[in-house]
This record gives sequence, C-alpha cells and structure tokens, in this order.
Amino acid sequence: MTTKIESAAAILAEMKQAAEVASAALVEAEAGRTQVEDRIAKLEAERSAILVSRKAGLTNTDDGSRLALLAADIENLNELKAEADAAVAAARVHVQAATGHVNEAQRVLNRETDSAMLARLVEHAGKVDAIMLKTIRDIDEVCHRLGRSPGRELWVPSVALAESIWRRNLTRENRK
Repeated sequence: MTTKIESAAAILAEMKQAAEVASAALVEAEAGRTQVEDRIAKLEAERSAILVSRKAGLTNTDDGSRLALLAADIENLNELKAEADAAVAAARVHVQAATGHVNEAQRVLNRETDSAMLARLVEHAGKVDAIMLKTIRDIDEVCHRLGRSPGRELWVPSVALAESIWRRNLTRENRK
C-alpha cells in the first residue's frame, strides 16, 4: 500500500468517525426534542381533560389556576421546543457536512487506489509486452528453421488481443 493510499484511508477513517459523532449528536438532539414534545403533549392532555370536565359541568375551584399554570408551562416548553428544533437543525447540518466529507474522502481513496493499480497494471503490461515479443520472435525463428513461411505459424494472437493492441497503437499515434 502506498503512502498516498494509507493517508487517504486514514483520512477516510477520521471522516467516518466524525460522521458517527455527528450522527450520535443528531440522535441525542432528536431525543431531547422528543422529550420536550412528550412533556407538552402530557400538559396539553391534562389541559384538555380539565376543559372537557368543565364543559360537562364538573368544576373545581383550582381549575382556573391549574389552567393558567398549564398555559405557562406549555408556553415555556414551546420555547424549549424551539431551541430543541434549532439544535436538531444544526445537528442535521453537521451530519450532512460530515457525510459530504466521508464521500469526498472515499472518492480520494478510490482515486489513489485506482492510480496505484493502474501504475502496477501498466508495469505488468510492459513485462507481458516484452515476454510476448520474445515469444513471437522465438516462434518466427523456429518456423524459419523448419522452413515454414512467415504467416503460417501455429500461433496467432486472438482477434480480441490484436484489435486491442491495434486500438492502443492508434491512440498512441494520435498523441504524437
């Protein structure tokens, strides 16, 4: 593994860790908001129960003060909910940014890995080229010694190999 690949892999690992931390923070923020929403729902249910009782004619002298207290608590909790909503939104932004960093780090790692693989493949192709050239020359020599005319060898490259080499040669010629 090359230094560039190792570095890219390390950066990717760091970005994944940061994304996990950001995701955990989002889960925590959403849980906090859910807690506030649950408290609001509980207080609103209590408020509704008092109003239903009063509509049914069941009154209690403490109803007015309890309704006022519930309204104040709900108002305060709605402020906390707004803060919790802002915390969730900020956490989402961090998760999205972290995900973008992970994706970019993955692209860099893939590019470095592919570049290293391409370098190895080109080196290998050069070695195969030398081996093929020597082998073809050896076939030609042996055929010549046996008195066989060129072009009547027992081996010829496959059409796919010949076409591939021909296309590469044309590409090289066009670059000159």
